[in-house]
Amino acid sequence: MIYYCESTGGFYEDQVNKKAIPDDKVEISAAYRLELLKGQVQGQCIVADDKGYPVLIDVQPPSEQELRAVALAKRDDLVREASTKIATLQDAVDLGEATTEEQAALIEWKRYRIALMRIDQQPGFPRDTQWPAQPGTTQTD
Repeated sequence: MIYYCESTGGFYEDQVNKKAIPDDKVEISAAYRLELLKGQVQGQCIVADDKGYPVLIDVQPPSEQELRAVALAKRDDLVREASTKIATLQDAVDLGEATTEEQAALIEWKRYRIALMRIDQQPGFPRDTQWPAQPGTTQTD
């Protein structure tokens, strides 16, 4: 017998799982499990209906608000990282101990941080965000 369990979102078989099958199991056929897995491979999502029986649903694309929140969180993480680098380089400059390379790096990191802070002003933001390359790296995102 094959079961689907809403609590784990998993499939179980008597022969394999024996006593490790959760209590919220519902029995399904092997053919239906295959149908569900094929739908999942094609981009659908397996969820339980109101009786705990597995069904396929189309995955909804993220909303503009969700995309914006993710992009701004990424931006904030990158700004924090840049600020840490800038602080160290700025210390060397302030103390008159910065090398020529450190002075140049400070300017590049500050430009990078400014570009990050302006990321939401891009015409395609948040769906088509062009992230600036971190100083010393090439554009990857």
